[in-house]
Amino acid sequence: MKKRAFKILLFFSGLSLLLVFFMLYHNTHEKNQIEQATQIRIKQVTRNAVEQIDTMLSQVLSIANALANDLGSGKLSRTQIIVQLEKYMEITPHLFGIGVAYVPYINNLQQRRQSPYYINRQGSLPSEKPESLQHFTVPCSDTRKMPTCVVFIEYTLDEIQSLMKTLRFGQTGYSFILSKQGFFISHPIDKYVKEHKTIFAIAELQNDILLKKLGERAFNKESGMIDYKNNKTGQSAWLFYQPIPSTGWLIGTLVLKNEMLTQTIALPYQQIKIGFGFIVFIVCLLALLLRADEGNSLWVVMYSASMLLLISLGLVWWFLVQSVSLPKGDKGTIIVDQAGLQQFLFANRQQNVSQASPNYIPTGVSIESIKFSDDNHVILSGHIWQKYHDEIHKGIARGFILPEAGFPMKITDAYRDRVDQTEVIGWFFEGAMRLQFDYSNYPLDARKISLLIHHPEIEKNVYLIPDIEAYKSTNPSTLPGIKHHVVVADWLMKSSFFHYQTLLAKNDMSHFYFTAFMQRDLLKPFLTSLLPLIMVASMLFAILLLLGRVGEFANIVAPLVALFIGVILAHIGLRKEIQVSGLFFIEYYYLVMYIAILLVAAIYFIFHSNKPFYFIQYRDGLVAKLLFLPLILVSLLGITILVNG
Repeated sequence: MKKRAFKILLFFSGLSLLLVFFMLYHNTHEKNQIEQATQIRIKQVTRNAVEQIDTMLSQVLSIANALANDLGSGKLSRTQIIVQLEKYMEITPHLFGIGVAYVPYINNLQQRRQSPYYINRQGSLPSEKPESLQHFTVPCSDTRKMPTCVVFIEYTLDEIQSLMKTLRFGQTGYSFILSKQGFFISHPIDKYVKEHKTIFAIAELQNDILLKKLGERAFNKESGMIDYKNNKTGQSAWLFYQPIPSTGWLIGTLVLKNEMLTQTIALPYQQIKIGFGFIVFIVCLLALLLRADEGNSLWVVMYSASMLLLISLGLVWWFLVQSVSLPKGDKGTIIVDQAGLQQFLFANRQQNVSQASPNYIPTGVSIESIKFSDDNHVILSGHIWQKYHDEIHKGIARGFILPEAGFPMKITDAYRDRVDQTEVIGWFFEGAMRLQFDYSNYPLDARKISLLIHHPEIEKNVYLIPDIEAYKSTNPSTLPGIKHHVVVADWLMKSSFFHYQTLLAKNDMSHFYFTAFMQRDLLKPFLTSLLPLIMVASMLFAILLLLGRVGEFANIVAPLVALFIGVILAHIGLRKEIQVSGLFFIEYYYLVMYIAILLVAAIYFIFHSNKPFYFIQYRDGLVAKLLFLPLILVSLLGITILVNG
């Protein structure tokens, strides 16, 4: 018998260890495969963009070099220059201007445009030129390699910028182009290009060392990938970069991991299973080391196993509390930075090309109080502000509506300010909203408060966008839009953010939300729901330890009935507090306690019956006593993983 017990323990030890190694390998391999496949796809898209842009720019540079060589060698005379320039202009669609400058027009850009050998598509006045121009200059030298003139080209970046914006990497991932000196040539935030911002200036402003390194790598024409984390938004991303051979520019592609690695969301739950398998291995190994097969240290093994299971249960609860995010099946595009917002707006315009040009109103939210009046009502108060530019938003009505409020909201003017050519209007709002809360995971449930905000003229393509620049931090965990003094009884604020609800795999500007997530504070549920169950389980174990010392079965009926009634009363009180149809998570714990009470009663009944059962009779129910706590904890752990997994 002892030999067989030893073999069984050895078998389960080896099996559990093999399962742990297999799950570890499978988990790591699956995650790496998903990440590698995603990275390869993004690199390929970036490489294709580099090749397309390089082809466009090589054509332009070849024109400049050919013209410079013909002038330097004397093949092309001055009288033929204009005719040749017109030919190049005709065959190159995105060529805005082209010219040849001799002394005294050679020194700078404005002087070159005064050269008699300069033509463009809109005339020679600088005020008429497009904003997205890139200048290329090639010196023309004679046989002595002495510069005699320069060929200068003004190339519109419209096609390149349109190509960059069409590159899709999730909902808010984007690409940009840097010059060798670190200037932004293309970026979703237009002012970076218009104001000739450098990546070094942005890096210094945001105190971002990785962006500074990227600028240095652009200068060195390097390629590769950076594991990037934004200081302001807190989001993790991959930053791919590759140089364009013809110009030495650098294309960068920023991809948010949480948008691209949607398949890895379930992987953390595999880690829970790995942890459970490791516990089984530790318990079996401990039993082998203490020679539990020979009857030694059985109680030490049992208490050790119970403690490990209890710690595991606590860790699973902690993991589930920390993993509050968008509810399952809730597809939305979270906006946390200006670049992601611009990329989202461009994608929306591409999908709705038949609509008139939209007007976007920057809108901010500041929640100052949150109070739950009953199970499905929340009372909110705070401020909403909007920014209207005098020219862009001319003739557009001021204000907003809250379509899902359900009850009339009190909305009053709070302030009106002017900043340059922008009117900033703030409103105070207060009122109740009816929301549907999901209690199926009580007490590990979370509450989502989503404030849908519309513009009154939404039918006229007037849409709201988040006023990202008004917030010091847009990292959802720092609770942007929630005042620091906001405290909700029995709830902990977890995150807040702006997002657009995605319907039918399309970007929908009409579903603009400000959302806050709250996690239930576990102190009250622990005292009212879990602590009674812990006490009942402890008392059941104490009653079971008396097996063999109680003379008759009838002697333990009264204590068991009392415990049963106590659990029922606690359960009834819980159902009164949480009034939902069907079972919710913590109720399964109560079912385990009901079964445990009946099981202890059955063990006592069998022990005192006329038909003894060896499993129960052996050493006054030693097997039942040893297995009682581990079985209860395994049941609770399994229920927790299955219900919340």
